[in-house]
Amino acid sequence: GGSSGQAWSIGVTAGLYDAGLDVRQADLIIGTSAGATVAVQLSGADEPPSLLASILAAPGPVTAGGRVPNRPVIEQLERTGRIIAAAEDAPDMRRRMGAAALDLEAAADGSWAPRWRAIVAARLPSAHWPARPLLITAVNARTGEPVVFDRHSGVDLADAVAASTSSGLP
Repeated sequence: GGSSGQAWSIGVTAGLYDAGLDVRQADLIIGTSAGATVAVQLSGADEPPSLLASILAAPGPVTAGGRVPNRPVIEQLERTGRIIAAAEDAPDMRRRMGAAALDLEAAADGSWAPRWRAIVAARLPSAHWPARPLLITAVNARTGEPVVFDRHSGVDLADAVAASTSSGLP
């Protein structure tokens, strides 16, 4: 998932496009987590090879051994690993993940969600839902129940994608 999942998905999509298959022509695009960002990016005007080129050209901290490990991401992976290990079943895991996200937001005095939303919004080609059928899946943080957003749900696109993705930002 995360940035690696986005890059991989767009790379595969660009390869398919180069081979003559434009997956953007599907009747419906559904995205979850990193796939939610990809789904929106693919619903934009850019062709997959252009999306891939922009990802590959993006600056980032790099060392001779590769990208520098991102401590907040590592901490988030450790947190989620503990939650998954403690969960009794999938619904329990979703409730625990939601509670952990709400705890992070409370610990950040309400600043975490707006920062994450801004990061997500900057990755999207537009602030508006595309006209083509697009579904973004998420989980209700309070109940652990699955939720599906579309352009008729009354939820801003950036909010839907931010709800589908996660971040370890404190």
